[in-house]
Amino acid sequence: MNKFLKLGVMALACTFVFSGCRIKYETGSGETDGTVGESAVESSDKAGGEILHVRYANESYTPYLEICKTEFEKKNQGVSVVLDCVSSENYIVNINNDSTTENVPDVYLVSNSDLSTAYLAGLASKVTDEEFVNRVYDKVALDACSYNGILVAYPLSYRTTFLVYNSLYVENDENFTFEKIKKYSEEKELTNDQMAVVEKIFNCNLTDLFMNYGFVGGYINIGGVYGSDSEKFTVCNDNSVSATGKYLELVDYFSIDKAQEYGDVVKKTVGGNSIFSIVSTDSFQEIKASGLEFRYKEFPDFDDSLVTSPLSITTAIAVNPYSKVSSLGEAFAKFAAETMSDKLNEAAGMFPANKNAVINKEYSGIYSSYMKSTSKNKLQYGEQVYPLIEIALHNILNGEDIKTELQSVDAYMKKQLK
Repeated sequence: MNKFLKLGVMALACTFVFSGCRIKYETGSGETDGTVGESAVESSDKAGGEILHVRYANESYTPYLEICKTEFEKKNQGVSVVLDCVSSENYIVNINNDSTTENVPDVYLVSNSDLSTAYLAGLASKVTDEEFVNRVYDKVALDACSYNGILVAYPLSYRTTFLVYNSLYVENDENFTFEKIKKYSEEKELTNDQMAVVEKIFNCNLTDLFMNYGFVGGYINIGGVYGSDSEKFTVCNDNSVSATGKYLELVDYFSIDKAQEYGDVVKKTVGGNSIFSIVSTDSFQEIKASGLEFRYKEFPDFDDSLVTSPLSITTAIAVNPYSKVSSLGEAFAKFAAETMSDKLNEAAGMFPANKNAVINKEYSGIYSSYMKSTSKNKLQYGEQVYPLIEIALHNILNGEDIKTELQSVDAYMKKQLK
């Protein structure tokens, strides 16, 4: 034994049916320096100038979008970019309502989980530039922003969870499994001074599903590859039961506090009180600024045979088909998603979905965690599954039967998705 002892809101309901099997593109321009041609600005003597309306609901993006606005306008004389930060309440519904008025948002930031709603409502254009897509993105970002295999927005940033560890105590720079962390805890000898500081070998939050989804996510299928196929749904299976059992073993082995808040996990991490921790991309800046030396690695598998998959949310830029300057909108979306993406983390604290961004190379372990992640689903009524899984895991931690709890989630959701 070890010696050291919420998601989301339902959006616009859609009943359309669309089929597809692979990501589909059409040939398009690969121009990404932010400069658009005469067809985009309609020449117009830069006539009174073209105006591009950019809508978003998370004010954290404002500093980054202001940088994009300034640089895009410099490259496109006569173009004005108007940033419109609005309430997240009824976000897609309001975009739909405004798209037939003078207030039409030309492009807008949107969570990947809302993309099927937006696309089926006719509010998101297909992404057609195959060369750009292949150069900029990996599969996880493309799948997250596709509806039944059709890419309908430009991935901009992502949120996920990953492993961080204090390199003062860990000499090896490697990707750990949880079995290796357990072995470390059994073999590592800390000095008395170190033991006075270190309270936990491993720590994580157990109350927020975004933080602990990874333990069971490797064997949960919610909507298939693109998260939009209601025929592909399973929470309870032999592997997910085994993974949940391993999760319980870890909680017991490392004596993890079932009631601690995520903020307490971060506090212990930056305070040097825990060596290994599961944290989110939202905490990266705080951890980096702590003054301690950390290494950042992908969410660990249990061992060589039982895998994990953290939850991820990808924010994308969608081009509104109702826009009268859609070519300009596409150029801005590419500019923000690729050309300026090296500034995204510093300006907004977000990690870029652009696989070539500098921060993804410098902190490759975090990007690797995104690469193995499971994207939040796009199913109608699919949002309901997350609080159900969270409740099931809470009940399991408090002694309820694993299979019974997971089966209850399966049974309820399959009725909803019929």
